[in-house]
Order: sequence, then C-alpha cells, then structure tokens
Amino acid sequence: MMSSYSRKATGSRLTAWWSRPRTSPSTSRSLTGESVPVRKTAADGSPTLQPPGGDDLPFVYSGTLVIHGHGLACAMATGSRTALGKIGKALEAVAPEETPLQAETRRVVQRLAVAGVFLCVVVAILYGLIWGHWLDSFLASLTLAMAIIPTSFRWC
Repeated sequence: MMSSYSRKATGSRLTAWWSRPRTSPSTSRSLTGESVPVRKTAADGSPTLQPPGGDDLPFVYSGTLVIHGHGLACAMATGSRTALGKIGKALEAVAPEETPLQAETRRVVQRLAVAGVFLCVVVAILYGLIWGHWLDSFLASLTLAMAIIPTSFRWC
C-alpha cells in the first residue's frame, strides 16, 4: 500500500480513502453512476479495499468529486491501477468496428469509382476512334476523371 497523503476539500477530485475527515464529506462518483451525493466516513486503521458503491464507506475512487466537506486522503492506487484506470485499460483492447453506414458508404464509393474508371476508358476510346487524336482523347478522359470524382470520397 502507498502512503501518500493529501488534504482534500470541496471541488477536489481524488483517488484515495478518507482517513481523517473533519466533516462528513459527501461525494459524487462517476464510477458507479450515482446521481445523488454519497456520504463517506473516516477509516479505522488501515481498511481493506472494497468495491465501489454505498454510503458510509471510507473509500472514494478515481474521478470522485468532493462536493461537501474536507478530509485527509491516503492514495491506495494511481494511474492504471485505479478502478477507472482498469476500465480505460480494458477499453484499449476493444477494436473499433466498422459501422453499417461506413460499410455502405465504402460500397457506394467503390461502385462509383469503378463506374468512373469505366466511363473514362469509354470516352478515351470513343474520342480516339472518332477524331483520331489519341493524346487529346487521353486528356479528355483524364479531365472527366478529375471532374466526376468528389474530393470528399475516402479511398481507404
């Protein structure tokens, strides 16, 4: 266990358990989703860490906002060893999935790209066969390709 003490007052965010509160501090915790303040009490000796939640426990967790009172807190964990840190670490392992909208957009973009390339080839061949100027036909098809492909399409 770490022995880093810190004085906490109204408006402070912390990761610790209350060891000597001067008043009965109320806290609002983002970890458990409680919508009302929760009372915290002084710790007797060196208590063992308990799961989050409930009134009159000596523990407050990462992300706790002291909304009333003050006291002395002893940090028991920091960073990824806190309850919120463990949640963050678990979320790092989650791979982002492609949404249905992204998948459909990708398919539409691919189809439009194929249609655009086909149209450019047709224009180049027809222009070259009709007029006999192959350089001009290439430039005309290149101009068409640049005109029909929107800049907002993502190709990857």
